[in-house]
Amino acid sequence: MDFEAIWHTHRGFVLRVMAGALAFLVLNGVRASLEASAAQAARRNAGGQAALLDGVAALEAAEGLEKGRAVALADRLEPNLARSLLWRADPEFVLPAADASPALFHASALAKVAADVERRAARWNAQVPRGAAGLGLPEEVDTDAVPEALARADVVRRLVLSLLDAGVRRLEAVTPEAVDYEPRGDGKLLRVLPVQVRFGGDLALIERVLAGLWGEGSFFEVEACELIRSTAGSETLEAELTLRALSVVDQAPPRAATGGPRRGAGSGGRLREFGRER
Repeated sequence: MDFEAIWHTHRGFVLRVMAGALAFLVLNGVRASLEASAAQAARRNAGGQAALLDGVAALEAAEGLEKGRAVALADRLEPNLARSLLWRADPEFVLPAADASPALFHASALAKVAADVERRAARWNAQVPRGAAGLGLPEEVDTDAVPEALARADVVRRLVLSLLDAGVRRLEAVTPEAVDYEPRGDGKLLRVLPVQVRFGGDLALIERVLAGLWGEGSFFEVEACELIRSTAGSETLEAELTLRALSVVDQAPPRAATGGPRRGAGSGGRLREFGRER
């Protein structure tokens, strides 16, 4: 039987089969297209997720690096700054934790201050205030204030000795001022110990004293310097310096002053004020 006869006899069946085959082919093409699109989208999503994970990992690595740098700076930079800017008391002026008699320890420290100053003054034939009281150091303090009093005594002692070694031969007065405590971010306190000193000398001596106070190894910060001509036409001047020494402590004594930075504090140069010669 030829194809024409088959067509005339089974035309309806052949059309239904061909329509089904065509529908199958169309659906199969659509499914293949959808599968290809889904696979492509999945690849894009996987690539985007991988890029996102890479970005997160990079951020975490950068954050860890910055934290590491911050820790390294804190571990290395702060000790170097502390050595150059902060003051550490001599062991003889640090009250031992288990000391049974803080008052006796304080009295012994004051005796050392007076003896060291008198001995150095005698070597240079200099005029200085006599005794601890003459240097502005009280002989009696409350027990809980002994560590602060010892710190003040050590600062005054080292300041006077440095002035004598720099060439000061007439030291008029030494006046320690009230100690202040400034909170730090690590729970500790920055202890600010100010002291005023007045001495006589010519301009060259004053320049030498200031150079020594600003030089390497000195922990003193010069807040103010006032020069006064002692007599008309004389080259002798009277210099009044306001200094301060900084140290870090764990706690302040009761009734101690705590607050913000004092006048003159800052990160700039050490010299804060100059008073005119008069």
